[in-house]
Amino acid sequence: MTDKENKSPLQIVLQLEEARLGEPARLESIKKSLNTGKELLESDKQYLQEKTSELQKAVEHQMMVDWAIDFVKKLQEKEKKQNVTIDELKKSLEREKDIHKLDKRFAQEVSTKLKLGVEHEKKVKWTLDLIQQLKEAKVGEPDKLNEISRMLRSGQNVEESHKQYLEEKARHLKQIVDCKTKATWSLDAIKKLQQAEIKHSQKLEVIKQAVENGKLVSEREVSYLNARYEKLHRELEHQNKVEWTLETIKKLKEFGVGIPERLEKIKQSLEDEMPVSENEARYLKEEYKVLTQMLSVKKKIDWTLGVIKDLQEME
Repeated sequence: MTDKENKSPLQIVLQLEEARLGEPARLESIKKSLNTGKELLESDKQYLQEKTSELQKAVEHQMMVDWAIDFVKKLQEKEKKQNVTIDELKKSLEREKDIHKLDKRFAQEVSTKLKLGVEHEKKVKWTLDLIQQLKEAKVGEPDKLNEISRMLRSGQNVEESHKQYLEEKARHLKQIVDCKTKATWSLDAIKKLQQAEIKHSQKLEVIKQAVENGKLVSEREVSYLNARYEKLHRELEHQNKVEWTLETIKKLKEFGVGIPERLEKIKQSLEDEMPVSENEARYLKEEYKVLTQMLSVKKKIDWTLGVIKDLQEME
């Protein structure tokens, strides 16, 4: 059982049953759980590990006993003696040890095989954890996820279509987690900023009341007031530009100027406080010029029609 790392839990249970090691009822219960794709309890996992270790030791011990008996038998045949002394047995064992030294290449192959087994086990565990996260986040079809989980636990090969399905759902899950993290952080940030603005409002109100009551304000308060004034002035100026641009886009749509889809995209960016590219800003300026010309012509036409109407009434 040197390749125990490559064996699935189900294969281990079958080996334990075959070796009659462990409680039959408990092994049968674990086997049913594995066949239905259920997650094993930690106590069952620990139980399997303990029994696997016992089986490993029992097999190794039996192999050593069988080898020793066979070695003594061959030595008796070689020496043509029924009884072999301890010294003779010791010398023969030393010679056997020298003959069967483990070469480096074989040792490396064994080490590589063990590492691959461990990596495979880690990958299976990671995939099972991913499936559990997908279920908790309600991403993917439960039946399909259970099927893949059952295949992994029973040591079966997972189809390529199932792998692609998991990769797709993993990307979906990542997007959900990222969005949730950013939304939570943003809400916390807004709350902190609102609390900060409340403090500023209270501080400004104190300065205002002091001035209205004819009291002197400190140099620090004057500097603070000037800094807040400049900051809020810039923010308000920016907000006015955004509102003016949104109103302009509305007029462009009303008069059929510009590409509606492109204008809508710019409008959404402004409403979401996202930056507008220089290319889109130039596009808006060009369309605004067209609108201005149209409105100018319309104004002239309306004025001319008004004059004509007045003249007709005079006649």
